[in-house]
Amino acid sequence: MERIFFAIISLVFVAVELKRRTVTLRFQKYQNSVQSLLHGDAANDCSSNSAVNWPMFQKNNSSMSKEEQSIIVDENDEIIGHKNRSEIVSGDIYRATGLWIENSAGEVLLAQRALSKKNEPGKWGPAVSGTVEKGETYDSNIVKEAREEIGLVGCEFQKVEKIRISEKRNYFAQWFFVKMDRKIEEFVLEDGAFEQIKWFKSKELKSALEAAPENFVPGLKTKMKLLQDFLNK
Repeated sequence: MERIFFAIISLVFVAVELKRRTVTLRFQKYQNSVQSLLHGDAANDCSSNSAVNWPMFQKNNSSMSKEEQSIIVDENDEIIGHKNRSEIVSGDIYRATGLWIENSAGEVLLAQRALSKKNEPGKWGPAVSGTVEKGETYDSNIVKEAREEIGLVGCEFQKVEKIRISEKRNYFAQWFFVKMDRKIEEFVLEDGAFEQIKWFKSKELKSALEAAPENFVPGLKTKMKLLQDFLNK
């Protein structure tokens, strides 16, 4: 009877140890993946199927116990403090990023913001954009937002212009650009962020902006010209 008891105890210890090693191995793989993303070691082929759905990298709004803090800057884009997003007032200047995505046919990828969004619900805008948070840079933020919002991993983004926006909101916007060929269904969209995404032909987008500018986020036409001027240099 004692032999059976000790045999059972031994099996339990073996099972626990195997479980521990499995969890440790998975965590090490996760750390390596994060380091690859941060140091640019991931495959840098945006024309290939590099959009992946990694649950570890998806936002989990239900588990967020603290409100995200945005970086507050002065007129020279120098950091002067941090504020919760809900506490930002009209006089505050914050940092934001945007990613302009085109394909080889000259089409532009835009996203229709979710109807539940507080700012500009249901309007069309860049497929990737975000507010730079405490501890982030413009560069690290756009990598994070591209991964979370449409599942882009391992892409190298070209830095374009940084512009000062003073419309309904008050911020510096650092723009990035990338060219890729990918079908809509190959993108992995963040839950609750968008109604849809779509490739717009250049003429189609210009006509839509002229006919119904209220369907697009403010300043999109100006941002388009900025990107076109940059690409034509």
